[in-house]
Parts: sequence; C-alpha cells; structure tokens
Amino acid sequence: MLNQWFRRNPGLFPEDGRLLTEEFLFISVQRFLDRDPDQFHIGMTLFSYFKSSWRGPGQDLDL
Repeated sequence: MLNQWFRRNPGLFPEDGRLLTEEFLFISVQRFLDRDPDQFHIGMTLFSYFKSSWRGPGQDLDL
C-alpha cells in the first residue's frame, strides 16, 4: 500500500534511501494535502495507519 500511494504522489518518497520516519511521513502527507485539499481524509487516514504501525522512536515503520 505504501509504495503504491507514493508512486501515485511522486516527490513524496525519500529518494536518497533514508528510512521513513514519523516526521518524514507527516511532511509527506502535508505535501499531498497541499496538492489536493479535497483529499484531506485520505492523507490523514494514511498518516494514522502508518503511525499506528510505528515500533518506537528512531525506528523504521513496520510495514
């Protein structure tokens, strides 16, 4: 799901190979919402879903 969403929203995935972090994911959702404010519920649902998969501070997301 994550890869499909980021493929549909280019420029949001870390291209330099960095791990996804909570901060990066939140910024990505904000960029997505700026592009299409009508998609607010989708962006926040994705953020909530990935945040709930979080294992702990300083760790990658468990996807």
